Amino acid sequence: EAPQEPAPARVSAPAAPEAPAPAATETSQEPPPPDAPADTGDAAIDLELVQRSWDALLEAVKARKRSLQAWLLMARPVWLRGTTLGLEFRSGYAFHADNCAREDSQELLGEIFEQLLGVPLRVDCTVADGGPAPSPVADDSASLEEQAQAVLESEAAVAAGDVPDDDEAHAQALKTLERDLGAVVVDEQQPSSRHRP
Repeated sequence: EAPQEPAPARVSAPAAPEAPAPAATETSQEPPPPDAPADTGDAAIDLELVQRSWDALLEAVKARKRSLQAWLLMARPVWLRGTTLGLEFRSGYAFHADNCAREDSQELLGEIFEQLLGVPLRVDCTVADGGPAPSPVADDSASLEEQAQAVLESEAAVAAGDVPDDDEAHAQALKTLERDLGAVVVDEQQPSSRHRP
């Protein structure tokens, strides 16, 4: 009997979904849609890490674009395949899901995921069916009016030039990671020596 040759290695690149993903169910560990890229095993992160980091991610998003943070309050991470994170939005929050799936939101989220987790993830947004609402991963106790007011205040601060500079935002992010996740800074560069695009 002749020895069999090993099967060729399968290479998969992250691809944009060709069709909308099916509506998610209410389980906490959702399987990925059939067209999600296969997990390459190269990623140093997993769904549990993303879920534990969710509040820190929301804080980092809030510092950059408060409206995106408000939309993400209605979502929770439910699966991770390769560099695509599945987000499930509560039933009735399709508007939030649509805004988070926009390309400008994808780019900003990719940058923040890379800063916090070292991997620039993309998100695949679905809306839960009419079943019971999933439990929130983040505290969403702020009313819609409070969220709208916060967005207006943030936009007014940007217009007035009253936003933290890169160094201050970096310091705030580190404090949040240390406080909320128990992170330890291993190799902190001086603010003036960090690369700025």
